[in-house]
Amino acid sequence: MTPSAAEVHWGQPGTMVREVLDDTARDRLAHNIIGHVPKGVCEPVPSRVFQYWTNVDPDLGRQVEEGVRAKLSGEDG
Repeated sequence: MTPSAAEVHWGQPGTMVREVLDDTARDRLAHNIIGHVPKGVCEPVPSRVFQYWTNVDPDLGRQVEEGVRAKLSGEDG
């Protein structure tokens, strides 16, 4: 069966996140993204970032969105 365009586009980065990176490396990646996204950006940039990382891996996308939203609302201290 031929893979869909989405599977081709997001397959390799998703595999890297899920199968190559360990838990510690995934956490570092998420925290790096979370630390940089809120700096001087406004919509639609954050929403696009959330969608991008959700396409790569749903768990990573959720973690990034929660972390960025917390930073933007000042909840992360």
